[in-house]
Amino acid sequence: MEMERAEMERGGLTAMHDTEFATALAAEIARLKAQGYSKAYICERSFDIEDAVQRRVARTAQQGDFS
Repeated sequence: MEMERAEMERGGLTAMHDTEFATALAAEIARLKAQGYSKAYICERSFDIEDAVQRRVARTAQQGDFS
């Protein structure tokens, strides 16, 4: 019973992390577009952009700052 509860909580954190990542990624793409970067540039750099956003979200989660 306790194990199921822990799994549910972990799943909730994962879902929250995924949602936060998607929101942060969309914001970063919008920021790049606003700065004049082309869709092609963003597409070519998508791995680097996603990696940077993922690290930022993980760092924020580790610090416990979900605002």
